Amino acid sequence: MVEIVPSLLGAYDKIKSSGKMVELKLPEEIDRAIAAGVERLEVDLMRRKFVPNTRNLPLGLIFKAVKERAKLDIHFMGYINEQAIDNLMNINGVPDRKIDTFSFHYEATPDPRRIAMYIKEKGMNASVALNPWTPVSSLEDALEEKLVDEVLVMSVCPGKGSQKFREETYRKLERLKKMTGPNIRIKVDGGVNEENAQGLYKSGADILVIGSAFFNSGDYKGFVDRIRNKCS
Repeated sequence: MVEIVPSLLGAYDKIKSSGKMVELKLPEEIDRAIAAGVERLEVDLMRRKFVPNTRNLPLGLIFKAVKERAKLDIHFMGYINEQAIDNLMNINGVPDRKIDTFSFHYEATPDPRRIAMYIKEKGMNASVALNPWTPVSSLEDALEEKLVDEVLVMSVCPGKGSQKFREETYRKLERLKKMTGPNIRIKVDGGVNEENAQGLYKSGADILVIGSAFFNSGDYKGFVDRIRNKCS
């Protein structure tokens, strides 16, 4: 069955645009998302040298609100090394055991293999993200060596809002599916909604990361059920 992972950046932007207090409303949005039946939430962290803007969701608040009721997936959009991972794990005294998956960008390090191994040494699943212009062939060695647990296909450029979904994502997923074994899952992030979810799933995506479409749907459980039905 397809896994639906709400991106909390969608909730954050929704709250900020309404003028309400993030400290009060974000825990409510997290509660509603978990009640809808999702098992994982994505937390986006952006660094300006890699993406146009630096944006950090309030990690301490998120960890407190989730209370280990759902898995957390950190999507780190920034240049990365071992020290950057350690620094992030020490924010607010949060132990890394509360992070299930750590997603980093292939383009953000000269040695993706080393970063993947370090993430796994820290007890997390390693997820490598590919920007739209990066070919899936770049991952051949890492996939053969089974160094990553997931591959994240970006269907928009990271760190930029209001982008159009890239149609070539379907072909990229199909190529990647042929390269991965049963133990490596494929997820897609960027512009995912009810209209394209089924096509993405049929093209090879096991995990759909959904932000604004999820949190602007009103009925979170109904949204999750409809997509699961389409992808069954």
